[in-house]
Amino acid sequence: MVNSELSDLIDVYGLKRAERLAAKHVMDELEVEEKKLKAEVIQAMIKAKATSHGGKKYGVNYKRKDKPTAGDWPKIYEWIAQNDGWDILQKRLTESAVEARREDGIVIPGIVMFQVDDVTIFTP
Repeated sequence: MVNSELSDLIDVYGLKRAERLAAKHVMDELEVEEKKLKAEVIQAMIKAKATSHGGKKYGVNYKRKDKPTAGDWPKIYEWIAQNDGWDILQKRLTESAVEARREDGIVIPGIVMFQVDDVTIFTP
């Protein structure tokens, strides 16, 4: 690839990235508005003691459901170990924590590192 072609490719990449980030910003703002409206709908449904209600274009069904959260990690870990219940955990590594240990010279058994290619974009 000729240098001018690479330069053009980098510019197209930068413009597309900027376009995506602008769209993401709009999406993030819409998500904040959506969550606020959802909370308002929930409060209105509770106040009206309604489980189902509709507008001209959309309807909602309200229900209260249980959502798990960790209250005592040692007890949870003990149960997991005794009952082979590893499936209740999400299985992924926190890359920054692994990297911090690697920088301190700590080798964690079972972790396999692989290389990925990356570029950092900047404006000259």
